[in-house]
Amino acid sequence: MIFPCHDKLPSRNLNFCGRQGILEMIEQHLLPKYRSSQDSSVNGLQIYSIHGLGGMGKTQIAIEYAHSRKTHYDAI
Repeated sequence: MIFPCHDKLPSRNLNFCGRQGILEMIEQHLLPKYRSSQDSSVNGLQIYSIHGLGGMGKTQIAIEYAHSRKTHYDAI
């Protein structure tokens, strides 16, 4: 039996709002249900990079994505 490993996540920011478009873009790249069967990396590890200037909320986006989609992953 595999037990999910999500106990090391940073605390969720309860004031996080917006950025739904960015969260959906990340989801479309990382979750297999959105990738075509033609994609050679369907069964492989998926990586997504968030970049931008300091203070723009990159870490908060990553934390929110991890918390809001953790049921889709065995480990985060």
